[in-house]
Amino acid sequence: MTSPLQLVPAPTSDLFPARAERLRELIRPETLEVLNWDEMSQVLRPSPDHPFLGMNICARQGCWAAARRTELGLCSACRSRWKQSGKTPEGFLATEPKQIGNTSGGCGVPKCQRPWTSSRTQMCMRHRELFMKPGHPPLEEFFAHRLVRPLPGFGLCSVDACHRHRANGSNLCCPPHWVRWKEAQARGADFEQWCRTEPGTSETTAVSLRGLPALVTAEVLYALQARTDAETKSPPILLRALVQRLREQQVPQFDDVEITPNTHLAGMANAMRRMLAAAVSTPEPEQIKDVWNMGVFGLGQWRRMDFTPLHQEWMRRACKTWVLDEIPRRYGKNIPNSLSEMILCLRFLSQSLVRSREDRGQNMAALGRSDIEAFTQYVAHLEHTGEISSFRRTTVSRFTGRFLREIRDMGLTRPGEILADLPDDFALRRHDMPPVITEEGPGRALPREILSQLCERLPSLDQIRDGSEDMRNAIEILVDTGRRPDEIGCLPWDCLETDEHGKSVLIYTDFKNNRIGCRLPIPDSTAEIIVRQKKSIRARFPDTELSRLVLFPWPRQNSEGTQPFRMQHIGNVHRRWVNAMPPLLLADGTEFPKLEVVAYSYRHSYAQRHADAGTLPDVLRELMGHRSL
Repeated sequence: MTSPLQLVPAPTSDLFPARAERLRELIRPETLEVLNWDEMSQVLRPSPDHPFLGMNICARQGCWAAARRTELGLCSACRSRWKQSGKTPEGFLATEPKQIGNTSGGCGVPKCQRPWTSSRTQMCMRHRELFMKPGHPPLEEFFAHRLVRPLPGFGLCSVDACHRHRANGSNLCCPPHWVRWKEAQARGADFEQWCRTEPGTSETTAVSLRGLPALVTAEVLYALQARTDAETKSPPILLRALVQRLREQQVPQFDDVEITPNTHLAGMANAMRRMLAAAVSTPEPEQIKDVWNMGVFGLGQWRRMDFTPLHQEWMRRACKTWVLDEIPRRYGKNIPNSLSEMILCLRFLSQSLVRSREDRGQNMAALGRSDIEAFTQYVAHLEHTGEISSFRRTTVSRFTGRFLREIRDMGLTRPGEILADLPDDFALRRHDMPPVITEEGPGRALPREILSQLCERLPSLDQIRDGSEDMRNAIEILVDTGRRPDEIGCLPWDCLETDEHGKSVLIYTDFKNNRIGCRLPIPDSTAEIIVRQKKSIRARFPDTELSRLVLFPWPRQNSEGTQPFRMQHIGNVHRRWVNAMPPLLLADGTEFPKLEVVAYSYRHSYAQRHADAGTLPDVLRELMGHRSL
C-alpha cells in the first residue's frame, strides 16, 4: 500500500542559517578563485576574459568601461571622443591612456590603506600633496623614500552596494557617493535608507554583495557556480542590476525578489531560482508544492510538473501520490512529460466538477455516479463543439478511468487514507468509454515518393534555424536505421562497431525499454555517414576524452561536446524544415499533408520497407526492438 503524502511545513526564517551553510558547503574553493571573491569586502571580481563571467573591456588603454559590440571595441564615451578627435582608430588607440578619477585603486605608497585620487596620480590625497611640493623627486623614488610613510585608511564607503574606500575622515562615503548624497540630502532623503538602496559604482566586472543577508549572498555565489558549470553567461551588468534589486527589496531569500517579467533580468533570475531549488530541495518538502521542480527527483533540472490545473485539494494530493508511485516504474528521457499527461487529462474532470457542483467538487464524500455522468457529457460536448478532437476525448476518458481505478488499487480509499471518503460509484465503467478511434495518425509510414523527395531536399536543412551538418546527418541516420529520435540524438561518439563478418553495427540505447547496448546491423552507406560525423566532432573537440564525447553535441553551452541533442531538438528542427519546403506531391500529383511528416514517421517507414521486402515477423520484431508485433 502506498502511504499518503506527509506534508512538510513550509521553510521558515529559522531554517535560513542552515540553508546558507548548506549552500556554502556546495560552493567549491575553485569557484571562489574564479570569482575572485573577497570575503572581507564582500566583492567578487572575475576576470574580464572569463568566457561566462567576463565582459568586453574598452580597447583604449586605461579605460575600464564595457565595450560596445562594434569592430572598434570602444565604450560609448571613448567612441564619442574618438569621433571628435578626427583621428584614425589606430591613431586614437595609440594616444595616451585614459585617466580615470575616483576609481577604487589603492595608493601607490607601499602599505598605504587610502584610495588614490585618480589612475594618473596613483596616490591618495595626502601623499599627492606631498608629491606636488617643489623639488619633489621622481615618482619611483618618492614611493621608496624613507620619509614617505603609509597612512591608515578611513574605512569603506557607507553605501552598502559600494566597495570603495572613503577618501577622508569627514566624509562618510567615497567621493562619487558623497556627491550623490549631497543631492539626495537636499531632497530630504534619510541617510540610512539611502545607503541601503543607493546603487554602487560600476567598475569592470566588480560586483559588491555588501548589504545582503548571509543566505542571499550564499545563494548568489552558488547560482553563479551552477550557471558557470552549465556554460551560461552571467554578464556583470545584469548581475549588478539583479543584486541591486535584491538589496533594494531587502529580501530574506533569493526566491522572494520581484523582477519585471519578460526581461533579460527576469530570465536570469528565474534560471537562478531553478538552480537553487534543485540544490537545496529534497523530495519530501517538494511534495507540498503545487509546482514541482523535477530535478529534485532526478528527472531534469529544467522540467516542471504543474498540479495547479486540478482545482480540488483531494484530487491534487491524490495525483501527487499517483505520480510518486509511478516514477520508479517509468523509463526513458521524457518521464515528466508522460506523467504530466495524466494531469492534463484529469483537469477535464476537475473542470466538470467545478461547473456542475455548488461546492466545486471540494467535498469528495458528496461525489457520486451523477458526477461521472456529468463528466462524460462534458467531454462529449467539448468534442461536438470542436474544442477537443475525438482522439483527445478518448484519451481523456481512458486516463481518467485509469486514475480512478489505480488510486483504489494503491489503497488510497481505505479507512484512514487520504481518499477514505471517496464513494465507490465515483468511477468510470466500461460503457462510459467512447469508442476507440482506429484511424491512423501522423506517425504512419511515409509513401516512397514522399520519402524520396525528403531525402533530395536534405541539403536545404542548412537554411533552417538550427539546421546544420550535424542535423542533416542525424536525419539521414534516422531514415536509414528507423530508430527513435532520442536514440539517435543521444548516440555516443563511439557507437559504431564491426561484427565477426566485417559488417557495421550501430550500438545505441533503447530509452523507452531501458535497454543499454542494443545492436543494429546497418548498411555501409550509413556507416560512412557515422564515420564522417565522428571525424567532424573529433576535430571540433580535440581535447575531450572520447568516452565523454557524443556524436551529436548540443549546439549551445557545450564547450566540451559532452551534452547530446536535447529532447525534441530533432523534432523541432525537422518541423521547421518540412514547413519551409515546397509542397510534397504523391504519385498522382496530389499534395501530401506536411503535418504527417514527423521525425518518428521514419521509424514506421523503416518497418514498412522491411515488411514489404518479406522480412520475417520475428526478425522484424527484433529489428524494431519490440516484444511483439
